[in-house]
Amino acid sequence: MPDALSRGSRMDANRWAQLKRLFNELIDLDDVSRDSQLSEIDDEQLREDVRALLRADAAVGARFERAPTLTGATRANASIALDDDMEPGKRVGAWRLIRLLGRGGMGAVYEAVRDDAGFTKRAALKMIARANADAGLIARFEAERRILARLEHRNIASLLDGGVDSERRPWFALEYVEGDRLDHWSNTHGLDVRARVQLFRQACGAVQYAHERLIVHRDIKPANMLVADDGTLKLLDFGIAKL
Repeated sequence: MPDALSRGSRMDANRWAQLKRLFNELIDLDDVSRDSQLSEIDDEQLREDVRALLRADAAVGARFERAPTLTGATRANASIALDDDMEPGKRVGAWRLIRLLGRGGMGAVYEAVRDDAGFTKRAALKMIARANADAGLIARFEAERRILARLEHRNIASLLDGGVDSERRPWFALEYVEGDRLDHWSNTHGLDVRARVQLFRQACGAVQYAHERLIVHRDIKPANMLVADDGTLKLLDFGIAKL
């Protein structure tokens, strides 16, 4: 960790949480957008701490990871304007969109259903949601899909399907988890310390499994862990994971 952040252990909790929040907001932005948002941070020390964390992240990526390789089709389509207005009922591959679940720095996630061949299955379908997505964003999206294809663990949301839609936008479908984010679920169910530790052990199991396959999630937080109705924890969102 760079010197500018070595005092992190001495920061108060609110300051450290603010730093991490800003880092997560900026990590997926292009250089121009990132510089613009950094310039709006009035606190000079906080601004420099965020810059130091972003530089450290870039240095780690350069040292331990090759940039994702674009496929021929992706390279040819990388400059296409990608419309993110997806209406309920629209089909993406074999899936029919039901509703928007949320948006992130890289894509939008929809509840979708597949009801062909005599069976019905629900999924969380993720696809590029930023208009005029550049090659780097599409490459990162495809990298997430490749990483998920390597993971099969009861505490990691499973990859079900993937492809490119009629407008040549990449997408993939994950198992749909009916539940709530880790912190909300724990509080609403009034869990004691022992029960919370049991959930934490599930999270550790998922992270260890990924690490054994040389995958670092890099965005571990309650919002990226859902707890199903039966108490099973599922780790989500490998959007900024690295090998």
